[in-house]
Amino acid sequence: MNETGVRALVISLLDATGLKKILTSISATLISFGVNDILQVVSVAVGIGAGVMAIRHYAVATKLSQAKLDKLNGPKDGTT
Repeated sequence: MNETGVRALVISLLDATGLKKILTSISATLISFGVNDILQVVSVAVGIGAGVMAIRHYAVATKLSQAKLDKLNGPKDGTT
C-alpha cells in the first residue's frame, strides 16, 4: 500500500469516528487565539498563583503568631 492509500485510509477512519471534526474544532480554536487572549490566560494563571501564595502566607503567619502567643502566655505556675 502506498503513501496515498494509507493517508486516505487514515482520513476515512478519522471521518467515520468523528475525530476529524473534533480535531478541526480544536485546531481552529487554537489558531483563533490571539496575543491578547494568550496574555489574558497568562495573567489569570499569575493571579491564581499569587492568590494561593497569599493564602499560604496568611496561614503560616497565623500559626507563627499563635506560637508566639502560646510561648508568651506559657505556664502560669512558674515551672518553666
